[in-house]
Amino acid sequence: MKIYYDNIIYFLQNSGGISRYWHELSARLTDTDDVRFIERMGACGNKLRESFDIPSEKIIYEQDLPLTLSRYMPLTVPVETPSIFHSSYYRDITDKKIKKIVTVHDFTYEHFSTGLRKLVHTTQKHHAVKKADGIICISENTRRDLLRFFPKTPEEKITVIHNGVSEGFSPSAKTRTELRESLNLPDETFTVFVGERGGYKNFETAVISSAMSGCFLLILGGKELTEKEKFLLEKHLKDRYRKFGFVSNETMRDIYAVSLCLLYPSLYEGFGIPVLEAMKCGCPAIASNTSSLPESAGEGGVLVDEISPEGFSDAIDRLKRGGHRNEIIQKGFAHASLFSWDRCFSETRAFYEKILSF
Repeated sequence: MKIYYDNIIYFLQNSGGISRYWHELSARLTDTDDVRFIERMGACGNKLRESFDIPSEKIIYEQDLPLTLSRYMPLTVPVETPSIFHSSYYRDITDKKIKKIVTVHDFTYEHFSTGLRKLVHTTQKHHAVKKADGIICISENTRRDLLRFFPKTPEEKITVIHNGVSEGFSPSAKTRTELRESLNLPDETFTVFVGERGGYKNFETAVISSAMSGCFLLILGGKELTEKEKFLLEKHLKDRYRKFGFVSNETMRDIYAVSLCLLYPSLYEGFGIPVLEAMKCGCPAIASNTSSLPESAGEGGVLVDEISPEGFSDAIDRLKRGGHRNEIIQKGFAHASLFSWDRCFSETRAFYEKILSF
């Protein structure tokens, strides 16, 4: 079995959950002779791709077309058969003899976008799903959304394979004082918010609930703060927040270790990897009780039905009382142990073999 991996996601985002997923699968394939990676010439700026050493003999370069065109066009690179083609982001390949796999991460565009942006994305996704021989959904919630938005999809083509969580996430051995000093943080009670902040991510709830509970907010990743976000932060927290850019897994682990909890008030997620990463570090995750988050949080998370500053502030305050936080931490360790990238890869590889046998 030959496997062809389409690396287009590295050229579409500098970092993010899909890049992480693709990197974790790819890293487990590079030592085998049966994989080739298809990508564009030149640097892409993706943090994970930059740290990923792919042997040159395993790279096939695609046509040198503008990214704005090639991201939507089918690939025409030469392939061997029998083989599997798996695109990191909804691209097709012209060779009809190759078995095509598509991973569907979420339906964010379908739920929250409008106009041309939504039309273009949904059309490409629908085409990829329709042409696929096998479809991987990263959560049961995504599978349900797939059948809702594309109801003619044959269910026998679909499998659910949950994302994993990196082994680099674990409780820190440092004391709280050592953690604060290494991160140059004041002696405060910290909440942490991770990732992009726009729209359905509901960043405002994290800011206001942190202020209501008297917490110092740590902001990890995502783009630079906008003027509107700075105004929001100054209004509610004044100088009691800190914005970090892209950080290593080790630094993220230390931030989780020094924090009371992760705040994840997102209105919709395909999976929610940060919830599990926080749990593995012994940091309780407070998340919205919606979309896939009950799957990723399980009994190890604090799920909030009232997705509002008041609802999240109440959950933060409950963690401050007695032994409740320690109980949640232990449940989080047990739940997070069920998810690994090795398991995700093993199930994905088995799915390739199943599809190839049809």
